[in-house]
Amino acid sequence: MTPCIFRGPSKSRPRKRVNGKSLLLSRVLWEEKHGPIPDGLWVLHKCDNGRCINVDHFFLGTRQDNMLDMHRKNRHWAFGK
Repeated sequence: MTPCIFRGPSKSRPRKRVNGKSLLLSRVLWEEKHGPIPDGLWVLHKCDNGRCINVDHFFLGTRQDNMLDMHRKNRHWAFGK
């Protein structure tokens, strides 16, 4: 996989102001490359780094897809641990 690309403060997901709205930069970049994101889908990261803006690391999925991806990669948080 190609390296991650970072922009902005080190602890936050990068955002971009578009038509007066603050949007996640990953969504803006996805739409620039692939077109509109269908309702109900999120931009997920293969690299598991929400700060990464490398479009090659993105894929679309639902909230449930994101949860399943987290569990598959053992990066989920369990209450009481």
